[in-house]
Amino acid sequence: MRKILTVLVLLSCIGMLILNEMSYRSNLAAFRDATHAERSNLVITNLLLGVTNAESSQRSFMLTGDKEFHNDFIAYMIHVDKQLASIESLIAETPQPGADAGYISTLKGMQNLVGLIRDKKSLMQGTLDKYLAGDTQPWVRITTIPHKKRVMTQIRAQGMQLISFNTLRIQRFENRMQDALTTTRITMGSAILLVIALFLLLWRETNKHQDFEASSRQQLADERNKLDHMVQERTSSLRKLAANLQQVRENERARLSRELHDELGALLTAAKLDVARLKSRINQLPDSGELSGRIQHLTDTLNQGIALKRRIIEDLSPSALSNLGLIPALEIQAREYADKSGLKVVTHFDPVTMGKDKALTVYRLIQEALTNITKYARASEVRITLTDEGEMARILVEDNGIGFEPDHLPPGSHGLAGMSYRVETQQGSIQIDSAPGQGSRISARLPQDRPA
Repeated sequence: MRKILTVLVLLSCIGMLILNEMSYRSNLAAFRDATHAERSNLVITNLLLGVTNAESSQRSFMLTGDKEFHNDFIAYMIHVDKQLASIESLIAETPQPGADAGYISTLKGMQNLVGLIRDKKSLMQGTLDKYLAGDTQPWVRITTIPHKKRVMTQIRAQGMQLISFNTLRIQRFENRMQDALTTTRITMGSAILLVIALFLLLWRETNKHQDFEASSRQQLADERNKLDHMVQERTSSLRKLAANLQQVRENERARLSRELHDELGALLTAAKLDVARLKSRINQLPDSGELSGRIQHLTDTLNQGIALKRRIIEDLSPSALSNLGLIPALEIQAREYADKSGLKVVTHFDPVTMGKDKALTVYRLIQEALTNITKYARASEVRITLTDEGEMARILVEDNGIGFEPDHLPPGSHGLAGMSYRVETQQGSIQIDSAPGQGSRISARLPQDRPA
């Protein structure tokens, strides 16, 4: 409906423009015709007046011999020549498109008038020339010639006919303008009323559409808010679940660490003591060389098992963290990593205040970052820093490896996601910056546990 109303409004406006242009062109032609008629009347009036004044000055000069009348005659003759030039310029104008037959008739009438006036000028000038040559009564003889007597009458008649005809043209223009104004008023008024009606209908339809859109937007906003609330609840639940899983994982690691330390450690220690006792007795036997070698191999194997047990226990639950604190544990971690990987490790650790859970989060974050560097980075240098920033502590792990695109990780890459969940469960934030060929940078911020 809105589209139909819009099209109707546009068509109405186009129709108004077309009607206005047609009316303008028609009225412009009529206006030019009326202007031509008015200019013609003015020139004809001035021309008739000039001829009359010239004739009167000529006669007065020949009757009285007063030079002033002769000067006036010359001036009026010049005036007549100017008016003749003006009327000839009007005759030379190209008829406007749409000019009626009256326009053409006026041009013909003015041509006749110009011819008559030129005859009259010639007659007056000839009469005056004879008078100046000594013939004092030429005008009496000339004016007795019948066709000469009728020239001025014909000039007046032709001029008055043209003036009357042009006056009718002007009157016709005025009547036409009045009719055009009335027609334009009615047409434009009707068109404007139609446009107003269509505009009101369009406005009503637009308001209905806007109300519908507003209602739809409100429904969408409500649904979006509802979904956002659900997402927030689910996210909160997932975070709690992730935190619980992390806690369960750490608890399980601690339990395994204790069992390995208590159970497997005791077994390995007892086996090592038994082997030591056997070794002392075997050494007392003759030809014990081969047995002593085997016993020594078994002792070395048990020592390797004990060392492996210690490394597993440290990975599961770092004893240095619980016994020595965060900074010593990180220093031990960095040193052991450098020895094991052969990479250059640069460290800087500021003293920070963190509880057991946050300290473990920092330790695991650095542990996971170093593991990823070993697997993927192909780096030659690693920088680890822990910075005190007041209320917050910043952990930064950087390498000069091959880098990666954080937004295009392959499926199954859970290490970075695990870092993020672990940090977020401690009300912290993490940022991972990397690009191919530019190394990687993992930066995390955790709130410190300082007394209020």
